[in-house]
Parts: sequence; C-alpha cells; structure tokens
Amino acid sequence: MVYHILTMTLANVSVGIIAVWGVHHDCDETVARTERNKLVNILTFNLLYHVEHHLFPAVPSNHLPELAKRLDAAAPHLTNQQVLPRMSELISFIKNLWNKIKDRYHHSNDDGECPIRKRFA
Repeated sequence: MVYHILTMTLANVSVGIIAVWGVHHDCDETVARTERNKLVNILTFNLLYHVEHHLFPAVPSNHLPELAKRLDAAAPHLTNQQVLPRMSELISFIKNLWNKIKDRYHHSNDDGECPIRKRFA
C-alpha cells in the first residue's frame, strides 16, 4: 500500500514537468512543441502531439498521427519544435559541455597556472 501511494504521488508530481513545461518551454512562434518519434508517441499514447492538440482540441488522440502528417504538409513551420531534442542537437550539446569541462579543468605543466603552486611561489 505504501509503495503504491509513493509511486502514484511521484507520478502525479512529475506530470507538471513533463506535460506542461516539457511541451511549452521556449516556444517562440508556436503554442507548444510536438513529437514525431513513433516509439515515444506509442509510449506516451500520442499525448506529445501537442501542437496538434492545441490547434484542434476536439480531435481524439488516436487520430493525432494522421492530423500530424497533414499539418506537416500544410504548415511545417508549426511543427519544427520537438519535445525531445534531435540526436544532432543532443550530440552538439554534449560536445559543448565536454569542451567547457575540459577548458575549465585543463591545466598545463606551467607552474604559473597551478593555483596551489601560485600560493607557494
């Protein structure tokens, strides 16, 4: 019983992050983000076809994939912001983060750059 209550509480707390912030953050031209990854949409029961949902709220979620195809053909600028980052964006983010970490912690063998040796010099 305790496990069930804790699991349900955690799931309900997480919904706001996923369903609100995840699909609406940093949207410039559109009201929301959308997702085109078929596996992600299967796992989320088509709930990440969010632009389609905002534009046509009366369409049932099982018809959103067909609506998404039509919207991509008619107005692709409305569906170019994805919920999950594209692989190229993810790789670029990781490379930039790695370069920042390397630059921050990369020290040459020069005594002048070592903060500990500067104190005792």
